[in-house]
Amino acid sequence: MVTKVQSLQQYMQLNQRETIQRFVGSHGGKAGLPVATNDIGCVAMLLGGSIKRVNRDAAIIMPAIGLPKLFVAAKRDDYRELSLTAFKNIGFSVGRSAQFDVDHALARSLSLGRFEYILMNPVSCLPNRSFGSLEKDSKDRVFKNKVFEIASITEILKICEVAPVKRGNLAEDCLIGIINARESGLISKKETEVMLDTIRNSQNNVVSESYRQVERDFEKAAKTIG
Repeated sequence: MVTKVQSLQQYMQLNQRETIQRFVGSHGGKAGLPVATNDIGCVAMLLGGSIKRVNRDAAIIMPAIGLPKLFVAAKRDDYRELSLTAFKNIGFSVGRSAQFDVDHALARSLSLGRFEYILMNPVSCLPNRSFGSLEKDSKDRVFKNKVFEIASITEILKICEVAPVKRGNLAEDCLIGIINARESGLISKKETEVMLDTIRNSQNNVVSESYRQVERDFEKAAKTIG
């Protein structure tokens, strides 16, 4: 059943864990989290949920299991205000807006012209404004599916607010994010291994290409994660 929450702060905390679980396939159902789409109905089927329309540019997917997912049109410049209105409509207490940002799960710069709707997430202000390097480094990412895009390791780490601040090799940056997630208790040892594999075999071509450049050092560092 849909997880019920009362505030965006509570949603943010639960969303980090659920995001990891969906990514590694331990949430129930198919692994993966849709982050952008040209067909809201397709996303609803992937998440096993129903659609609650806010207006023509925003829709909330109410999954059979887990948290509601908000998708907003990539073209909307007022996405923050629209997102907060949508969350209020399903009963969330928004609180003081200075406490958080509303962020595109897939970078808007990558989505415009490719996808009509993007998954939106409330996130802490500082991480959101510091972790743009993962998006910038993914600028040459190849999208093969025109209907929807499933989150790669870069989107997962950003949603979970464990992405590194310092830019470097993208695969190594993702590794640092996994280390941060492990040290914070966000992921288990078993999930750590699965996430490392999503770097080695990433559907984000920029991540997989970066991995091949630093494979030896990457694997040496990966062995140190407890």
